[in-house]
Amino acid sequence: MASIQIRRSRHTFLLLVADEDNGRFAIEGPMKDDQPWVHEILKAQKAGRRLTCWALNQDGAGVSAVAQKWEETTGRAWWPQGSIVLPEANAARIPESIAD
Repeated sequence: MASIQIRRSRHTFLLLVADEDNGRFAIEGPMKDDQPWVHEILKAQKAGRRLTCWALNQDGAGVSAVAQKWEETTGRAWWPQGSIVLPEANAARIPESIAD
């Protein structure tokens, strides 16, 4: 299992979460602290899921622009925020249709 470094920043960033089992990804954020997400990813890895994540600088681009570029570059499917992993503290902000 790969180690994941927790990032805390004064500036906002995006977190790309890739599901290696299903060839999909989600972009979470913007955020300043990815600890809740990293915690959920580590739990999922321990349960056997092949997930990876890394921070992305926004460089002024919105989530949609970053996701579309990543989708075009990798051929992976872009899924909504919170659809791969979702920290419990954030579950209330995701519509039920996505959380199911």
